[in-house]
Parts: sequence; C-alpha cells; structure tokens
Amino acid sequence: MKQLFILLMALTALKSNGQLLTATRAKHLEECTVRISVNGGQSIGTGFFIDPRGIVLTCFHVITPCLKYNAKTKLFEIGSIQIETHDGEKIEYSPLGELSNAADTLSIYDVCILVPKISTSKSTPFLKIGNFSNVADGDEVVTCGYPFGSRNSFMTRGMIGSKTVDTIFQKHTDGSVSKTLRNEALIDITMNKGNSGGAIYKIGDNESQDEVVGIADFIITPVGNDIVALGDSLKASNQSGSYATIMGINPNKAMDMIVTTLANSSDGVSGCISIEYLQHLIAIANKAKH
Repeated sequence: MKQLFILLMALTALKSNGQLLTATRAKHLEECTVRISVNGGQSIGTGFFIDPRGIVLTCFHVITPCLKYNAKTKLFEIGSIQIETHDGEKIEYSPLGELSNAADTLSIYDVCILVPKISTSKSTPFLKIGNFSNVADGDEVVTCGYPFGSRNSFMTRGMIGSKTVDTIFQKHTDGSVSKTLRNEALIDITMNKGNSGGAIYKIGDNESQDEVVGIADFIITPVGNDIVALGDSLKASNQSGSYATIMGINPNKAMDMIVTTLANSSDGVSGCISIEYLQHLIAIANKAKH
C-alpha cells in the first residue's frame, strides 16, 4: 500500500510538472523571438512574431528613440528599425499604421506592432496570442529576449508573483491629466535592459496550449526611482563640467557606471503588461497588406 501511495505521488508530481519547456518548445520560442535595433543600436530591445507574414509585437518604448515629431506636418518622422531573426537575417521594419493619433494610447499601454517594409513570401514561425485571464498567481512562465543587447537570445523561467492593476497618469498639452487602468503582473523572473518587448509565455499541458499572456515591460530594482534621479543628476553634472577629478579619474563617471548597472538589472522581480489590449491591434495587423 505504501509503495502504491509513493507511485501515485510520483505520477502526480510528473503531471504537475508536465508543462515542461522541452527542447522542441524552447526552440520554437527562440525562433519566434527577434532582436530589435533602433537607429543603428541607439536602443536595443526584443520582439516576437505573431503572424506567419512576419508581423512583430514589441513595447512602444523600445522604438521611441527613433520617433521625431514634426510640429509642422503633425506627423512622426521614423528612423531606422531593424529586426534580426534567430538565424541572423536582418530586416527593416516600420510601425503599423499612423502614429500621430495613436502615439498617446500606444505609450500608455506600451505596445507596438511592427511590419516589414518589404513584403516577402517567406513564412515565419509565430507565437499564439493567449489571454491575460488565463494566467494566475503562481503559474509558471518563461520569456526569451536579448538582455543588454546581447547578440544571442537568452531564456529564463519564473512564475507570476502577483497580478495587479496599475494607474497610468498622462498629462496633456492643455494641462489636463487623464488616468488609465492597465493590467500588469509582477513576475519572479530575471529580466534586464533589452528584454523589453519579449513574450511572457505560459507553457500549457501540450504544445497547442502554449500561449503569450503578457509582454516583458519593466524591471524592479532595490533603489527604484532614487537611482533614476541620481542618474539624471550625474548626467547634468557631467554636461556642465561641474566635477573634480581624483588622480585623473572622474568620480561622476565612475558612479554613473554603477548607477547604469543598478538601473538596468532586475533584482529577481520584473513586470509584464497584459496582452489583452492587443486584440484590436492584431485585428488591424491581420488586415494589413504587405
């Protein structure tokens, strides 16, 4: 009887761990994940294919360094956005649709759909878009991305620590302030600068149930806003030249390196945004002709 009980417990454990990131599933996630380079490397982020035609999803903040608003035309001038696939192919991309009327909303939800500038008949692997409501606190998830602009993708595994709702405040040109509620989740997973835009991927009981439930969006450090404020102060100080060197060493620059390291590395707690807002954007993408 005791042996039977142990056997049942072992089978239960195997079933509970049945959502395994097998080699096949890991390879698929890697092949669907792309490295995004903005303005020749001014910003490096992550994205992933959501359609066999090569449509890519990423965070809006990943591409903002290449957006310049023209007050005369009231349009955005878009710089270079290049994605690099897992096998090394480099392709020029552009944001889907007109940004002038959508930038505020895209910024609030921090999402962006990119499409190749030149259409191709080549089919790309892609990730299934799921639903944020399909994941709960304690569920295991994985992500794949390009931390610190690495040339190689890096995969990490963790769990949903806490689903939450954040209030995003936005100040408008007329001085008014609006607020928007945004579904998010804190995740016990390692992410760093460069992971933004990667898929937060829930592994199902079988491959057909694997799905994207969120987008890697932010990291949490022990020093948080204080390190950002210190970084801004150091930049201002260096630009004004208000520093004294010690034995030929600029202490501000040395401290700036420390600040950069702390600000760009998570302390085991990272965050994602819900995938739900993207449903209508995906519908638009599906109608796009390339």
